[in-house]
Amino acid sequence: MKVKLAILLILIPLKGFSYFIHLENMTEGEFSDIAEEFSILSTLSATGGFETMGWKGLSLSAEVIGMDITPRSSHWKNALNGKRAPDILPVLRFEIEKGLPYSFDAGLHITSLPGSQMDMAGLWIEYEIMKESIFRPSLSIRSSLTSTIFAESPHIYSVSVETGVSKRKAGFFYYAGFGTFYSKANAVGFDGKNFVRVKGRLGITFLIGAFTLTFQADISSIFLYTVGCGMRFYPASF
Repeated sequence: MKVKLAILLILIPLKGFSYFIHLENMTEGEFSDIAEEFSILSTLSATGGFETMGWKGLSLSAEVIGMDITPRSSHWKNALNGKRAPDILPVLRFEIEKGLPYSFDAGLHITSLPGSQMDMAGLWIEYEIMKESIFRPSLSIRSSLTSTIFAESPHIYSVSVETGVSKRKAGFFYYAGFGTFYSKANAVGFDGKNFVRVKGRLGITFLIGAFTLTFQADISSIFLYTVGCGMRFYPASF
């Protein structure tokens, strides 16, 4: 059942959709609007809580992200060449995270808007400042770097820093974080756009044996909603 759910989450946004982003009919302001929304998408680092796994830990996850856009806006009408965009734009994401010594984790993600040139790759590193105890949550700081790949127009890269807390209960943990990011976007025929924004996140991850099921909301000038299925491994040695 868990495998079927993961496959369903991956395939639903792929069937019959194409979201190639057209820039040729956009004004400077419209390009700025669409660049800001994809910049926020680019700042997603690890999905899940603010705690490290230990050097033996390994996590794999497949996710569907919903971008809460304004489909009737002029920049989305021009971006999709007159086609009606959905209220929630589906994005696919795959990530791998590895525990490291000394309370560090590092990870890599690939993010893609189906049928478009908006493919991104990023990496992050996380340090757990304070371990969880009975009376306190864990506290971590995380930094990420992401860039679009393959396509040169538009080209977006971002750097983000965030800190957050996680607290475990029987069978799940919940978490919250807050941070900031800098992003730069370029495209042929447009001036470069720079963004500095704040962002927050709330989420919960259910632990079912080695499987994880995560529900997360990221909050900035647009909202991002993530549903992720994954596995965590703790081998005896590597």
